[in-house]
Amino acid sequence: MSSEFIEDDDEFPEAAEPYVWEPPWWAASLEPEPAPDPNNPYRSSHPKVYTPGPWKNELGPEGSVASLKERLEELDIFHVYEEVRGFWTQPPAQMKKGKTAPRIDFVLRPKKALLRKGWRLGDVGIECKKSGVGVGKVIDQTLKYRRCLFTLERKGEDGELLPSSMLNYGQNVLLNTVWIWPCPALGGDLGSLSTQNRIGAMVPGVDGSIKVVYNVRCLMRLEANGQWNFNVKNQENVLVTGLSGPCH
Repeated sequence: MSSEFIEDDDEFPEAAEPYVWEPPWWAASLEPEPAPDPNNPYRSSHPKVYTPGPWKNELGPEGSVASLKERLEELDIFHVYEEVRGFWTQPPAQMKKGKTAPRIDFVLRPKKALLRKGWRLGDVGIECKKSGVGVGKVIDQTLKYRRCLFTLERKGEDGELLPSSMLNYGQNVLLNTVWIWPCPALGGDLGSLSTQNRIGAMVPGVDGSIKVVYNVRCLMRLEANGQWNFNVKNQENVLVTGLSGPCH
């Protein structure tokens, strides 16, 4: 077959215009998500779920971390470790360069009083946020913490941390469960996702109490007067990732 040079310009279509991305028609109709209702910080005015409560900051004397620390020390059923660092057993794909060491606000180790009640959840991590933060992002963060080992420095009999030495490395622990403070009781998709991954919500009450719930089922209630209530049945359900039964 012979080939001939075609001189007719009509045989060749004109080059297409450079592609310019345009937002879809529905993008212009999207509105920014509103913040929680300032008149009722315990309830969001939008389907998106926010951390509840009156805490404007996470850190500082009036922050959510200091508030929770005070309550935990009053209870005296956990050894409380603060600002606990660790390392990844499976680094997240989206981890930022240079940010390699995970850190969680608290790790709780049960004391004898709680162990005698049948506690089997081992060490618990707590991630704290200020009020008005989207819960979805916090759940994503705590999911990553389930793939971490955290280092607990050893404490003396007085509860103070022992100085580091060749004979005092501390312990690397894998958290059985992680709690979010403060957090509303989660239902629906968020409740299912968090329960399946043993992520609990620490729900602040208007009476000063704190409930630890998984998919709106109560595991533990911490009263404002220092009393506490632990549901053994719901603990067994946490261990198999399904819950039933109210807090007794």
